[in-house]
Amino acid sequence: MSHASSSSSFSGHYSPRDDVILTLETITARETKVLLFDIRLTVLVSTVALILLTYFKESKPDNYLMKHRRLVLLNLAAGAVCLAMLLYCCATQAHCLYGVWRLKRHWARRRVFLFTLSTLELLFQTLNIIFFIAANAYVAANGCTWFSDQVQWLSFAQWSCWNTLFLILLITASNTTPWLDRQGKPRGRSDATLADAPVTVHTPKLMLWTAYEVLLIVAYAYQAPRPADLPADIPWPPHVVPSNCAEPHPFCNTDPVNTTLVGVICALILFYLLVSMLLVVQSLRRVTRRPYEDYRMANISLRLQLKLRGPAVLLYVASMICLALIGLGSCHSYLFIWLGPVPMQIVQSTVAAVAARISAPRCVLGDKDDPVLQVWLQEHAWCERDIERRKVIRRSSVPGNHTLDDEPMFCFETAFKMFYWSGLVYSFQEADDPEAVDTARSLDLAMSLYKLQHFELIWERKLDTKCLVAWNEDTVVLAFRGTASVANACADLKLWWTAHPPLRGNLAMLNRPMVHSGFLASWLANGMNLRVVECVKRVVSGMAANSHNIKVYATGHSLGGALATLAAYDIRKGCGLAAHTIFCTTFGAPRTGNHAFAWDYNSVVPHTWHIINDQDLVTRKGKLLWMYKRPGQRVLISRLGDLIVRPSWIEVSIRQRGEGSVADHMLTSYQASLAAVCTAQFTKKGLQRGMQGVMDLMLDGPVRKILVVAGVELDLLQTLNRLSKLGDRRRRRRLLTIGGQDA
Repeated sequence: MSHASSSSSFSGHYSPRDDVILTLETITARETKVLLFDIRLTVLVSTVALILLTYFKESKPDNYLMKHRRLVLLNLAAGAVCLAMLLYCCATQAHCLYGVWRLKRHWARRRVFLFTLSTLELLFQTLNIIFFIAANAYVAANGCTWFSDQVQWLSFAQWSCWNTLFLILLITASNTTPWLDRQGKPRGRSDATLADAPVTVHTPKLMLWTAYEVLLIVAYAYQAPRPADLPADIPWPPHVVPSNCAEPHPFCNTDPVNTTLVGVICALILFYLLVSMLLVVQSLRRVTRRPYEDYRMANISLRLQLKLRGPAVLLYVASMICLALIGLGSCHSYLFIWLGPVPMQIVQSTVAAVAARISAPRCVLGDKDDPVLQVWLQEHAWCERDIERRKVIRRSSVPGNHTLDDEPMFCFETAFKMFYWSGLVYSFQEADDPEAVDTARSLDLAMSLYKLQHFELIWERKLDTKCLVAWNEDTVVLAFRGTASVANACADLKLWWTAHPPLRGNLAMLNRPMVHSGFLASWLANGMNLRVVECVKRVVSGMAANSHNIKVYATGHSLGGALATLAAYDIRKGCGLAAHTIFCTTFGAPRTGNHAFAWDYNSVVPHTWHIINDQDLVTRKGKLLWMYKRPGQRVLISRLGDLIVRPSWIEVSIRQRGEGSVADHMLTSYQASLAAVCTAQFTKKGLQRGMQGVMDLMLDGPVRKILVVAGVELDLLQTLNRLSKLGDRRRRRRLLTIGGQDA
């Protein structure tokens, strides 16, 4: 593969052995957790410092901080720690750069730009902290020299560095914005962003930088007139300060011109920060309209930057308001401005270090970090008949030193079929029920999906556990009902562990499989597990002639998903089936067991997919620190039409907002999101092969019927496709809105 092609994509299929790969592209869960913890801890420490400084400013006399050396000593201590960290990061950055140069790897233009930008931020913050330390060290060494020329010029250098850092913040905020032509198409590559554009696209941002710098120069060059009531023995300007630091100094009470200049500069800083947040919102809005497959790294980078820089920006705003603007013209405000705001310095040092870390090239890549594997593991098939063909393509595309033959592949058709079964079991009634007529119609459609011929309802009434089993000569489908009664809800609330049978492992060694006691009780109640396993065993025993084609599907929503997980494990063990014959697909399922159970389960039922709808509360909660872990693989969907197969930990983490949503857990919300995935393939969010994949699904009669039930209409899709080619975005949005309401 040539450099031109292999390096062209920030998120596509490239060669990590030839190309420079940034840490962001292969960042692990552990690294992400550490970096996010560093930011949160730093913001917490800085917030405490800000509260204390604000308290002293508002409650103490105006000369309190001049009379005591506490502020200077605090600044020096914090500055020394920050400088040590920044110098270490500079050395690490240089080491990584040397490693890449020694290996003669190729730099893609985008990676060069991102690395250069983060390195400049690191260098300017290092200079910033040096000027910060120098100003405070000068005051500490020379007594009451708060108003000396040296302190003021060091302050000017500090705020000039801040100006450049804010400019870098603006550029970073807009880097992930899709770079489109006048027709709304990406320029040059399918995932083009402003990081690929010429540097000149950022020229308008220099206007803000220039305005800030001009005001800064004027403010520092401006000489306030000598106060009329100032004693003759006090020099003006106050290059030499009276030896008694306890006396308030008249220079603090500057004239209106100086106060206005400083106030305008502070307001301009706040405007800087506001613009940066608006650019992030704009980038997020535009990126979410593009195919996630193409803009995967843009999504990760943007959302990660939001988590890293969002708290920092809020602290900058609070610092400028509390330490500078409130009481502007007082000695306290003067000191915080001229010596430097220590809360901002602490946070910016950490932000610069973290940004440099995630934008640094990887010197060494382990197999688990190989981005080629990560990309190909996220491949999926739209139709069941295409699974083997897609696996062959995946196998032939992965470097020879890797093998993905045993790795399962997600299939959207299977997921949609299982979703229909998961919904059916909620409403399924026994034959003597008056509502059984409507149920029979739904069951006929469900049976036709796999041409099933027989079914049996297994119902444990005490704990209200219900399983619908259907089969033919080579396929078995088991659908477990989710929470639908008080008994089910009580089972959900039994959060404590119990050993998963048969008892194995050692609890003290953390290798004993433990599961949710409520879920296990529902599964074992009155021999429910034995009845289900025996039913499947009886059916499978009659399939001896087709043993190589046997497929057993287990599915369920919410509690039903947890029961399907337990059932899939026991069926594999109890029926002696091969691993590739058992498929488990859940919707909104909570975590079932601990880490030991997840490891054991993954070796027994590798073909397990947990489909999670956006901010589903049930899938977010229940982890209870490290007590529970989800086995199998995740698939994320949303009403925006996103389909993310095998998301990395960072992809899952950065997409989470707030505490989660109960509405997103509802079966109707899952239906809407699955339908949105289909509809999105006919818009600019469409994935590669997505449009053709959905059209192929619509060719299958039974599948087309369940798609229509979910709100996916072939006529609507064809119209969207035609309007997309014509570029009629307004009519396309109107059709999507109408289609969403109908669904």
